[in-house]
Amino acid sequence: LEALAARGMAVVDARLLPIDTALADWPALNVDEVSAHYLKTGQPVRIAGAPAHGKTRLYDRRQGFIGLGRVLDDGRIAPERTIGAV
Repeated sequence: LEALAARGMAVVDARLLPIDTALADWPALNVDEVSAHYLKTGQPVRIAGAPAHGKTRLYDRRQGFIGLGRVLDDGRIAPERTIGAV
């Protein structure tokens, strides 16, 4: 890492993986702006096409990673860990 850093931060950045890489096996859901806002503020939302159970990756319409969600018993998606500003 130090050797890369010595070559400049652009070299380090080029080697970094996206934050959601480790979750590639989890189903992904793209949400609209309103749902993204609610999720980022900790509120569950109903999303068409959501899995029936388990955990999911959440993305906004620009394919920005929002965080992780969990399917509730009533079918809504509850945010578990979110990233970024509201």
